[in-house]
Parts: sequence; structure tokens; C-alpha cells
Amino acid sequence: MNEYGIIANVVETDRLLRKGAKVWVLGGWSGGGFERVQVRGAARGGRQIEKYAPIARFDNFRSAWLPEHLRDKATFFLGYKDDMESRAQLLQRLATEERTAHPNRREMQRQSQP
Repeated sequence: MNEYGIIANVVETDRLLRKGAKVWVLGGWSGGGFERVQVRGAARGGRQIEKYAPIARFDNFRSAWLPEHLRDKATFFLGYKDDMESRAQLLQRLATEERTAHPNRREMQRQSQP
């Protein structure tokens, strides 16, 4: 059935998402790859939020059945299980490459702010 999406886990926290939280990957945006993805997940306070975040903040991308209430929000990441598994592997590879290429990016962001 055409009802599978992609989920991942948060490995780098920010002001809203807590570490280890499961997020649904709904879409992506970038200049050439998927440097940022649109996700929906539990915020630190427990409520569900949607936001764009760097792909490197997530890990363990995998295919999963997508709840019906999220299917209209999933733009590119909705399809058959085999298709979503291959896309999840691609996202995992991109996230790992980004973390490897820029291991201190969070520290660099803090230093560049006045």
C-alpha cells in the first residue's frame, strides 16, 4: 500500500526537539541535496510540532507505516515500503556524511553569533 513514510530519531537537540525523540520526515529543502528536512515530532514540552531542521540532527532513518492524519502533510516521503526504505537509506547516508564533514558545526555556530 502507498501508506509508508520515513521516521528518524533526534541525535542533536535544539531549543524545541528533545534528544532521542522520534520524528516523522515530511519533506525536505535544499539547494542541491536534503540539507534541511521538515519534521514533525514531540517537543520538549510534549506537544507535537513541525519544523525544518538540518538533516545532521537526525539519525536512524527508516521506513514506517505513516498514520493517516499525517499523509496529506508528507510531500516527498510517502509511498510504498520498498521505495521509502531506499529513500531512508539515502537520508541516513546524507546525514552521516554531513556529521562527518562538519563535526564541530554547533560550536562554530555559537562562535559566529555576536
